[in-house]
Amino acid sequence: MFGHTHSYTRGNDKNTPHVALNVATSVGRLDHFAEFAQYDYDTVALSNDENGYNIFTMTAEGDKQITMTRRNGGSFYRGFQHDFPVYETQVYRVHNGPSQPVIQEMGFTDPGVLAMNASSFDGQPETEHYETHWQLSSTSDFSEDVNDIWGNTTRAYNWWYNEEDFLDEDGNRVVTECNPYADKDEECESDRKHTFPVDTQEGVDITAYETVSTAVPGSTIYARVRYRDNNLNWSEWSPVEELDYAGVATDNLVINGDAEAGNEDGWDHYPKSADPTWNALKSLERGACGIPDANGARVFQLGNLGNENCNGYGEGFGGVASQTVNAIESLEGYTGVEPLYATYSSYMMNWGGANDDPIWMYVEFLDADEEVIGKTDDIKANSSKKLTKYMGTSLAPTGTHHVRIVMESEHQSGTDTDAQFDDVELILSMPE
Repeated sequence: MFGHTHSYTRGNDKNTPHVALNVATSVGRLDHFAEFAQYDYDTVALSNDENGYNIFTMTAEGDKQITMTRRNGGSFYRGFQHDFPVYETQVYRVHNGPSQPVIQEMGFTDPGVLAMNASSFDGQPETEHYETHWQLSSTSDFSEDVNDIWGNTTRAYNWWYNEEDFLDEDGNRVVTECNPYADKDEECESDRKHTFPVDTQEGVDITAYETVSTAVPGSTIYARVRYRDNNLNWSEWSPVEELDYAGVATDNLVINGDAEAGNEDGWDHYPKSADPTWNALKSLERGACGIPDANGARVFQLGNLGNENCNGYGEGFGGVASQTVNAIESLEGYTGVEPLYATYSSYMMNWGGANDDPIWMYVEFLDADEEVIGKTDDIKANSSKKLTKYMGTSLAPTGTHHVRIVMESEHQSGTDTDAQFDDVELILSMPE
């Protein structure tokens, strides 16, 4: 059990067979749905903003089991229920897990959209299919680049409030504070008193799944799946299924992405400083100027660091470094209308975590006139004093002629900007 969350919530971990509960008895103000910046966690299967209590019955002999009954007492917002009616009953038994599933179909329905279908659930008597866990990888032993697909979208049910109830006609989120210590009619708008959870998974077949694949055309995708019953017992992983993603791809298009040339050739860069002539980028030797890590003999420093020998100017500032490639010239057969994928990666680090002189990367897509027509989300490093690889894949907008990979850092405090990167890659590809 856990506390602090002011509502009744029930959930579970991905791998450990235990139930996580927040009971929400009578102490503390309930978190009325959508009143605050709440988040539907993948580890939580059910949320209800009412007070109540739970009864547990344990059977230690014979058919070992735990029976949990939830009784709801209502809330300030909807009125209290003094008879505490039963809200739900869950029974957890100790037994073997479901039978091993098999992936029966796997392929692309649209460019980049991977669809998978697996066999029917076959579990122990009096059990039901509760969760599905998919894994995708670029290696057959799932030792690298594993994409875990598990949570609210792969569970038999996910009770969460209907977010559309709190959107106006323009799609803006409507938030109205409701004071539980004042008169209800005076302080609470009527549309905030009667909102109840809905099952966001109603009608969803959890033996099937569609996802945007990060695989590069021309590579092989490996997949496997396992099923979990409502007693939180997992099956064995299915046999590994593989799919050859037919297509063509470039080599790495980034010039001097590893800093080993000892210069900044190939990069366009500028400082986030009052003086635009200052240098934002410098290739430094491994261990120089207190930099703790490098993949080879050198690493790139992005922004101010120490004295002039370390790319320093006496005051802190971040920097931007980028390279732009012509997609039509780089990828044979691409004309600007075919599905184009950009796969990009970099090793990045800073000194104290994600927000201590942050460093991040992203990709911009440009048209024939080199105007930006799309951008990926930022991928921010959260790696203290250790270079860590970060990567992403994105489908480019139709009409993309140029692709730009961007490294960017921000100065937070002091005179140094502790933001470094190494081994940058950009690969373009398209399916056949």
